Amino acid sequence: MRRLFFDILITGHHTEYIGHLIHYFRHHPEAGVNIFVVHPHFKDQFPRLAADANEIHNVQLVEITEDEFQKSTAGSLLRQSFSCLRLVQRYAERYQAEGVFLLSFNVFQISLMLIRPSFKIRGILFLQFYRMSKGSWKERLKYLRKYIVTKLYSNNRQIERIFILNDPNSADYLNRKFRKGLFQVLNDPIPVLQPLDGFNIHDLYNIEPERKILLHLGALSDRKGTLEFIRSALFVNKESQNELAFLVAGSPGGAEMAERIENQIRHINESTGIKAVCDHGFMPDEKMKSLLDQCYAIVIPYKNPESSSGILGHAAASNKPVITTGKGLLKELVEQYSLGLLIDEVKPELIAGKIETLLHRGDWKGESTKFVVQRTPEHFASTIVA
Repeated sequence: MRRLFFDILITGHHTEYIGHLIHYFRHHPEAGVNIFVVHPHFKDQFPRLAADANEIHNVQLVEITEDEFQKSTAGSLLRQSFSCLRLVQRYAERYQAEGVFLLSFNVFQISLMLIRPSFKIRGILFLQFYRMSKGSWKERLKYLRKYIVTKLYSNNRQIERIFILNDPNSADYLNRKFRKGLFQVLNDPIPVLQPLDGFNIHDLYNIEPERKILLHLGALSDRKGTLEFIRSALFVNKESQNELAFLVAGSPGGAEMAERIENQIRHINESTGIKAVCDHGFMPDEKMKSLLDQCYAIVIPYKNPESSSGILGHAAASNKPVITTGKGLLKELVEQYSLGLLIDEVKPELIAGKIETLLHRGDWKGESTKFVVQRTPEHFASTIVA
């Protein structure tokens, strides 16, 4: 079989998923021909992964052109949907693909309501509507719009399977409402990462060794609760402040967010006994793993309850508790595996309260090992191509 995997974005889980699949095919040479259509600068940004792909006889890494990338990611969501599907069709025809795997299905939902390609499609859907809030009329309208879009693309018989990350309840609901068997659970993979030799988190950031480091890691933005986490320092009891350090590490969502983060960090250092540090920029896997292994806990106060978090898996792999949103799928996963503490709302004072609880709780004991075993990259890749 000739498969084409399509994902032209280059951040976060996009490259991670491509890496899992490439490494899977290294150990499964019988698995047909596999073409990966990727970002124009993929090979420059990830030379080690590109070199690995080049050594595998049944894998081919194909970069789209800069012009193709600009045209397919410009304009409204409606325009992007049709532009991206045309690009997929072009490469599927060029490489005579029998099946196409859309590793980020969301942008294709609208175009696939109307267009039935010649090839079969599988895709990974992020942020489906089942868990969306319906409190306001705007939320209800958005819910209805997503419901209708899902209903219409579900009628497209060229779509063979849609994977829903980590969420059997959502998959069951969508199969009942739309086409039975179309939606399948896919456990978000937790990669096996190696820390840096000789790394010391306290030395790197000039943090006193007696301080417990609370880590907020990844894409830094409003929807990730970044600013609420930083401001929570203002609500921590004064007698606990000298025990703590806040580390915010990752790429801010734009210059304005970067400036707001820096201002908040400065304010915390001037107003409290907590040491606050920011490390902006891309976080290589080895450094990320080192931070996760050596911190005290991870804070992921995401405002979107519809999805889980890759950071949750990384925290479990490092056996570190999380403080996270007490709603939706995150809540269910944390409660099922005892992975940490939950906040009712993403508010600084509530985050501070859970920090206090964690400090007084002692060593955390959860079921992180069980959580990790069920989410190996091998299982992820084999589920997609089965």
